Amino acid sequence: MEKLRGTDIVVADGIYFCPVLLAEYLDALRVDFFTVAFLTPISTLYFVPSPLSYVPNMRTGSTDRMNFLERLKNVLVWLVTSWIQRTLYYAGHDAMKAKHSIKPGLSALESKQNAELVLFANDFALDIPQPLNPGTTCC
Repeated sequence: MEKLRGTDIVVADGIYFCPVLLAEYLDALRVDFFTVAFLTPISTLYFVPSPLSYVPNMRTGSTDRMNFLERLKNVLVWLVTSWIQRTLYYAGHDAMKAKHSIKPGLSALESKQNAELVLFANDFALDIPQPLNPGTTCC
C-alpha cells in the first residue's frame, strides 16, 4: 500500500465497492466507470432524476409506457431494491469502513456518491428515454 501513497486519482469500475475504500484510504479523487445501462438503481445513486412513474426499474422488464399495474410493480421493485442496498449491501461496507477506520464520518452510501466524475459507456439512444440533470452531457 505504501507504493500507492501519493496517488492523485483512482479510476475504477463503479459496480464494485473496493475502489471506493481504496480512494478514501489514499485520500484520492475517484472516477467511476460503468458499462451498464443508465437506469435505476445506479442513476438514483448519483442523483439523476428517475421518476418511478416514467422510468422503469431495470429488473421489471417494463418499457416507458407502463400501465397502472406495471407502475405499481416498478415502485415495489424499487422499494425492495433500495431496502436490499441499504440494509444488506451498504451495512456490511459501513462495518468494514469502521473496522479499518476509513473515513468513519461518512456512510458507505455517502462514500459511493462522492465520485468526482461518473462515466457511462453505453448508447443513450438505446436506453429508455429519461430526464437528465442540467449538468449531464451525452456525447
